[in-house]
Amino acid sequence: YGGYEPLTVKITQIINQLAGIGWTSYSHTGVPVATFAMGAGQELFGGYYDNTDIFQKLLVAMDISPDFN
Repeated sequence: YGGYEPLTVKITQIINQLAGIGWTSYSHTGVPVATFAMGAGQELFGGYYDNTDIFQKLLVAMDISPDFN
């Protein structure tokens, strides 16, 4: 999380553009994230979800059991 210095903002915009990433704000929000997918497990991602739910959906889609111990 850099500041809003003009050079930092411009470099971030260039990197995002090259990576094909778009943002709708410069801060975090509590708004559900619109998701979709194509391929195996795509049925898990058709809708709006809390960003913390997406991690769990990815684990299910990849058939991974988290071991946080």
